[in-house]
Order: sequence, then C-alpha cells, then structure tokens
Amino acid sequence: MTHLPAIRYPKPPAQVAPYVEAIGYTKTIELLLNFGGASLYIPERSTSNSQLAKVVGPDGIVALSAIRERLPVRVPLASPWLSRCFKARGYSVSETARRLRVTDATVRKYLKSERGDYGEKL
Repeated sequence: MTHLPAIRYPKPPAQVAPYVEAIGYTKTIELLLNFGGASLYIPERSTSNSQLAKVVGPDGIVALSAIRERLPVRVPLASPWLSRCFKARGYSVSETARRLRVTDATVRKYLKSERGDYGEKL
C-alpha cells in the first residue's frame, strides 16, 4: 500500500498560531473560512446546535476554550496564509480564489509576495 505524502502547510502567522496549536491546521482553516473577521464567543463546553461545534467539533471547543486568553477578539481573515495553505493542498489559483471569495489576481499577488517558511519562492 502506498502512502500519500503529508501536506506541508506553511508556518502560520502570529495571530493564527494559537488556533493551529490548539486544533490543528485542518480545523483552523475551516474556522477561518467560516468565522474570519467576526468576533467569536468560545464557550467552555459545546452545545449540540453550536455553529462553532459544527466546524471544530466538541473537542475543538474545549481546546480553544483552554487558550481563550491568547486568542484575538476577532477571528483573523489571514487570506494570504490561507492561499498558501490551499496551494500546499494542491488547489489551483481559481479554486483558491473561489474559496477565499477574492479574484484570481489577488491570489496570485498573495502567492507572489510571499516566500515560503524555508526561503523558497512560492
């Protein structure tokens, strides 16, 4: 059986790093896509009808609650970082633009202006 290579996600910016440490890259990406730009109340425990629980799960809510004081008041948009994450996943520029609700030119600008965590050109 062959194993697919693990995705090598870019290093998160400072405002996103606490989310990644608590809930991982995949859930952080979904959290930013669903709640980016909004202030977000993080309860100590999950409720079954919580929108947040649908995105990060009950364990994610507990993990975020534990680091609540380290999180910004508003969930960051982090669009340049998200565009790099989608590139790491193999998304095309068009797919990335649709997910981020920006133009393809904006995604190209994000990718052109950014350098990888190890100095490589993206």
